[in-house]
Amino acid sequence: MLLLLLVGVGALAVFVGGVNRAADQQERDRISTQSLARAKEALIGYVAMRQDPERPGDAPCPDNPTDGNYDGTQDAPCGNNPAAPRLGRLPWKTVVVGAATTVTEGLGLDIVDGYGERLWYAVSRNLVDPAGVAQFNPLLLTALPPARRPWITVRDSLGNVVSNRVAAVFLAPGISLAGQLRSGATPAAGQYLDDFVVAGVNYSNADADDCLDGTVCVTVASRTGEDFILAPRSGTFNDVMAFVTIDELMASIDRRVAGEIRAKLEVNHPFPSSLGDIVVSSWPSWFNDNGWADGTVTTYTKLDDDHASIRFASCAATFSYAWSGGKAAMTWDGAC
Repeated sequence: MLLLLLVGVGALAVFVGGVNRAADQQERDRISTQSLARAKEALIGYVAMRQDPERPGDAPCPDNPTDGNYDGTQDAPCGNNPAAPRLGRLPWKTVVVGAATTVTEGLGLDIVDGYGERLWYAVSRNLVDPAGVAQFNPLLLTALPPARRPWITVRDSLGNVVSNRVAAVFLAPGISLAGQLRSGATPAAGQYLDDFVVAGVNYSNADADDCLDGTVCVTVASRTGEDFILAPRSGTFNDVMAFVTIDELMASIDRRVAGEIRAKLEVNHPFPSSLGDIVVSSWPSWFNDNGWADGTVTTYTKLDDDHASIRFASCAATFSYAWSGGKAAMTWDGAC
């Protein structure tokens, strides 16, 4: 009887321990997933609300070890060669140098994953290379190289493409795995992010060579873009990922631009016959420089002195404006 009791107590302890570990893992996963969602939301807001001298569509560079530290600030520029600076930790800190003459702006979101590790972040060259993307507007959604760079590709655990229109990736590195050493000031990405092999191809979340894994890019012109992989947790892989596509970003940018147009219509009431009737210099520089006033990007329709609407290329939504109580109210129907 005593032996049976001891065996029963031992079995119960093992069962309870397993339940506790599972509950602990679920809580850590919940924190990581929540942090990734917050990072995605913060980036969408950051990109959509850029203003002169930047433009809606410009994203921050990662916080990478090129300057000898991980201090939470973005390390720019990162649109040039080599590609490595476009992968690093999520930049959260805003730093003002001098008498507010130089501002390095972060996302303002100092968050960690379920294991207390800061998130990692990779960004498409299209969002950090103004020279490579001369105009950031809805036409970029259908543009082909060389008018734009390749977007980031995200794959599933079978190597299938989940999306090849990814603008940015967010990664929760989780607990360090066997062989990963995270001591020192600037451990490399491979000490946090993992590899996963599919059909003999090693897909690495830690590289940043602007070349799809399993291919060789001899020249800059032959670069096919970066890829990342989603895979189940194992003893050799525990990255948790979220990503945002260029289509999601552009929908948010469209709403920002529609808001800018609303403000101009409000001070130019009765509503003008065309956007061209509004003084060009009154628009933000980015509005003119990125072709938002061009009829191929923005279609403006005046219905009467108090009502107008606009539509953007590659977006099914219609934004409507109505004069009421001395204000121009904006509503929209549909989504991009």
